[in-house]
Amino acid sequence: MERNPESNGADPNSDDQIEDNEDDDSLALSLSPFPRHAAAVPPGRGRMRRNPTTTPPPGKPATITPPYSWAGNLRANVRSLEYILSLGIFSITGEVCCKRCGGTYRMEFDLVEKFREVAAFIDDNLEEMNCRAPRSWMSPALLNCQICNHMNSVRPVIPQKKQGINWLFMFLGQTVGCCTLRHLKYFLKHNKIHRTGAKDRLVFSAYLEIYQQLRADGRTLI
Repeated sequence: MERNPESNGADPNSDDQIEDNEDDDSLALSLSPFPRHAAAVPPGRGRMRRNPTTTPPPGKPATITPPYSWAGNLRANVRSLEYILSLGIFSITGEVCCKRCGGTYRMEFDLVEKFREVAAFIDDNLEEMNCRAPRSWMSPALLNCQICNHMNSVRPVIPQKKQGINWLFMFLGQTVGCCTLRHLKYFLKHNKIHRTGAKDRLVFSAYLEIYQQLRADGRTLI
């Protein structure tokens, strides 16, 4: 069960305050969540420039309490797909909001099905992307509202405290492009990835990093 990461209280040692100042193995195998022809990111293609390791500012711990059961204990980090499945987690939930009626509710994505979809897209289009997010990632097709039935109007809720952003939910729904530059730079900073450039480069880097975190078990995708 996920923890509620949202809080309205101001914390001088929170990520947001500091950022403002700084600018069962067999189970996973049986489910075969990887696309049949997917391959690991080839050398020289879609490689991200990583910044040197930095130590957290004074008063800021290196690890956190994971805001979700599928998140790691590092900021802007998700567990590997194999690990998440081993916990018996097969659906990823998140909060969404209709930009038309303002209604909010929770929805879920099938973890394996949606991962296959995104992984296949990356595998088929990686070379053509040339380290830039495609239009479908930059301007995501939004879902219809379950409250007012307005079409193409539901966006993921992004908490005020960046530490609680539901990165896996947005990756599976392919809505990372809804993040602002501030959110994206937070994610890339804590994964030690170069974070300057146009937004399409930052969105591309965020997708590729989450994809690689999910594949952190090191298995070859076949």
